[in-house]
Amino acid sequence: MIKRKNFSNEFKEKIVLEYTSGQSSAAQIALELGLSSYYYSSDFKERKRERDSKIVKKIESIIELLPLSGYRSCASKLKETMQIGRNRVQRLMRENQLNCRAKKAYYSGSTNSKHHLRKYSNLLIEADIQEYPVIVGDVT
Repeated sequence: MIKRKNFSNEFKEKIVLEYTSGQSSAAQIALELGLSSYYYSSDFKERKRERDSKIVKKIESIIELLPLSGYRSCASKLKETMQIGRNRVQRLMRENQLNCRAKKAYYSGSTNSKHHLRKYSNLLIEADIQEYPVIVGDVT
């Protein structure tokens, strides 16, 4: 088993960018760097940014058609044309401030007591039951 040296991430990134041009090679093996050091390359990061920007443009077009759509509906629309997960869609929408702000439903307030029906008085106030618990139910 190969024992790897403990290099800092900045040092690994510098070595990989200078000597390997973003590809795994003998330099990584000679320096005993892991194959995951490939992801330090700027080429990989640039390609990922390009892919993400294309997806963001598609998400923006979906939001223009469906303005109150969230990440789930955007992800389902994108899955029709490409292979993408909902977590990635959610991350891209959050990073680019594309999250929708749905309008809150109208809340009328409390009970409407100004109706024409009979109003019943509270019988518990008049009752003498201070020692025992009261169980109350509503049939409506």
